[in-house]
Amino acid sequence: MDSQYYPSILYDVEGAAEEIISNPPAYLTPMYLTLNLCRVLFFIKEGKISSKREGGEWGLNNLPYKYQQLVERCLNEYSGETFRSEVVSQTFYEFIEFMIKEIRQDILLS
Repeated sequence: MDSQYYPSILYDVEGAAEEIISNPPAYLTPMYLTLNLCRVLFFIKEGKISSKREGGEWGLNNLPYKYQQLVERCLNEYSGETFRSEVVSQTFYEFIEFMIKEIRQDILLS
């Protein structure tokens, strides 16, 4: 894989995380960011290109328990079972920090 690809992924997810915390645009919802971070980490860890749904399902099975409810809420919103759930919380911000740390760490090991 191109050596520039992983740094580009990291730049994109860090930028999205910072943007949603400081001044979120309408398209960059907590659901979008949560499932996209799961999808990115799934790709980095297992080399699988996936949809947001598949990334979220991977996250449910592979992320620490404390983040599973957040990911599940986002999957429910994504599938239309709930309407724009309120997921912005301290856990959400901890999740973003955790995921960026994991992504950064795995990119450095690649």
